[in-house]
Amino acid sequence: MERLEMIEKLRQHADISYEEAKQILDETNDDMLEAIVLLEKQGKLKKQQAADTAAPAQAAEAAAQAAAPAQAAGADAQTAAAHQAAATAQQAADTAQRAADSAQRAADSAQQAADTAQKKAAPKAEKKRERSAFGKAIRAIGAFLSRTSFHVEQGESGLFVMPSWVFAILMFCFWKVLVPVMIIALFFGIRYHFSGAADVSAANEVLAQAGSFADGVEDAMKREQ
Repeated sequence: MERLEMIEKLRQHADISYEEAKQILDETNDDMLEAIVLLEKQGKLKKQQAADTAAPAQAAEAAAQAAAPAQAAGADAQTAAAHQAAATAQQAADTAQRAADSAQRAADSAQQAADTAQKKAAPKAEKKRERSAFGKAIRAIGAFLSRTSFHVEQGESGLFVMPSWVFAILMFCFWKVLVPVMIIALFFGIRYHFSGAADVSAANEVLAQAGSFADGVEDAMKREQ
């Protein structure tokens, strides 16, 4: 609708001039309904037009008033639903956190149990290794004694030979007597060595060093004389 037609319409409904109609349209941004309502408030509408205009306005106002409670109820329902959703989400988060805490406590308990078991097992493993090493040493000594012989000789003459295990028993039972006697005998040219299927080089090297030491002491005593 053109502005001129709108001005004519307003003049048909109210006792106003063209200038007043134009001013009313300017104030209401060319909204005819608003313009008529404004004219009604100013008391410028013709009586029949005022009645015709008031009815739709009152109906619109009544409809707005009727819709207001529904809108408020809808807003309240949306707010309640939002609060309920937030509470449910928080409960789910709390449940998940409790589950995570329980899992962490279970993991800590398992780790503590593993550490305790390892601490208990460590001494046993160490004792087992010690027993194994001791057992190997005993077996090695037993093999050496069972497969070798102990020789006592002076110069090129062999005085006597005995199984090494017999020599070991004699040393075990009478070491307080045999050790001093064997040491003194070194200074009288008595020498000892092992022979047999086992490796006797290390033992014979020790016995040879003992003989060499005795020879050195004897030579030193002769030089001093």
